[in-house]
Amino acid sequence: MDNQISKNQFLEEISLIPEDRHKELYDLIHTFRMGLNKSEHKINEIMQFAGSWADLPEEDFKNFYEEVEERR
Repeated sequence: MDNQISKNQFLEEISLIPEDRHKELYDLIHTFRMGLNKSEHKINEIMQFAGSWADLPEEDFKNFYEEVEERR
């Protein structure tokens, strides 16, 4: 199944929605888009920590990892 939808297809579908429902559609699209922005921001925020333990000696990391497993 092809997941690609052209902008024209999208606009055609929107044109078929009654005008009195446009505000509702706008709110839905806006909320969806804002959610995407938040997800992207959260990923970027998390990735700031990537490699944080790169300079941690292997033995210390192993001990830390084992301690985490025990506490679960």
